[in-house]
Amino acid sequence: MKTLLLPGVNPATIEWLDLVFHKLELSSKQPFPFEYSFWSDKDDKPSLKKEIGRLPAQKFDLIIAKSFGTLVLLQALLEGRLSCDSAILFGIPIKIATDVKGFQAEEAFKQLADSSFLLIQQQEDKLGHAKLLSELHPANLLTIPGNDHQYNELDHYIEKSKSWLMKKSSGELIG
Repeated sequence: MKTLLLPGVNPATIEWLDLVFHKLELSSKQPFPFEYSFWSDKDDKPSLKKEIGRLPAQKFDLIIAKSFGTLVLLQALLEGRLSCDSAILFGIPIKIATDVKGFQAEEAFKQLADSSFLLIQQQEDKLGHAKLLSELHPANLLTIPGNDHQYNELDHYIEKSKSWLMKKSSGELIG
């Protein structure tokens, strides 16, 4: 199983995504952690277009993304730059998404109705409450307690995520 990890703007998100990946107990090689160009160049600002252009142009079995990474993923899928069988998205920053240059929010968010996405959103996430996300009619939304946009309480979602992935791989989910 080829897995891509798309972090948030904070480099520490890579370690967190790696922890989530290992807790999911996937029968997979090591995941491919994507590192943004602006991490090494402090004068560089996050650019959706630039990072999408740097993505590996290949198909992944699974993509796990958080915050800014969810926007990178959704826009890259919309542009045909990436493809995947399944994706787990944490903390979609819906409140600021329309302000991100190059993000086609309306079209990108329509993809969430596809059953190949599992969205995990804190009920009171400071960058977008789960209720806001539910108004987009996603196929799979897991609302968890919280408001800090950190998603460190793995017990709120790891078992449900494992179950979703197992159902997805056995073909029980139609989509």
